[in-house]
Amino acid sequence: MSSYRRPPIRWATPKNIQAILSFVGLASLIVLLSVFLLKSTGVENFYLLVLVPIGPILVLTSSWIYLTELIAATPLPLLKNMKQTPSKPKTLAQISKDSAIMVLTIFCSLTLISYILMTPQVLDVSYWIFSTTKPLEYIFYEIDELLKPIYQLEVVYKFVLIENISALLVALATLNWKHIREIIP
Repeated sequence: MSSYRRPPIRWATPKNIQAILSFVGLASLIVLLSVFLLKSTGVENFYLLVLVPIGPILVLTSSWIYLTELIAATPLPLLKNMKQTPSKPKTLAQISKDSAIMVLTIFCSLTLISYILMTPQVLDVSYWIFSTTKPLEYIFYEIDELLKPIYQLEVVYKFVLIENISALLVALATLNWKHIREIIP
C-alpha cells in the first residue's frame, strides 16, 4: 500500500486567486504596520517607505505559496493497524490558513526582535539590569560591541535591514520546513 498524496494545487482557480490576494492584503497590512513602527524612528523618504516593503511582501507571498504546496504534498501516514480510524485529512483551506499564520507570525516576531536589537537603549537598559552578575554582563557587553556598527547606521538603512533580514529568514525557514518539522514534531 502506498500513502495518499493530494494532487498538485492549481493556483489559477478563482478560489485560490482569492486566497492569494487575501494573503497579499494581510501581508501588506502587517508590513505597513512595521513601516509605521519604523517611521516613528525618523524615516521620512516617501519612495523608500513605498518601494522597500514590496520586496518583503513578495518574499512572504512566495514563502506562503511554497509552504502551502509543501504541506499539501506531504504524504499522509500509513495506518499500522487497520482497526485504527484514520484522522480526517486537512482541507486545502485549513492548510493554507495554517501556513499563512506560520509565515506571518515568523515575520512579525523577527521584525520586532530586529527592531528591539537595533535600538541601543534596549541593550543599555538590559546591560544595566544584568550588570550584577558577571556572565550576563559579559554577554550583553559582547552583543553591544557586535551591534555597534548597526547602531551607527542611518535610520533608513536600519529600516531596510529590518525588513529584508526578516523576510530572508522567513524564506529560509520555509525552505527548510522539512528539516524543522523533523526537529519540532
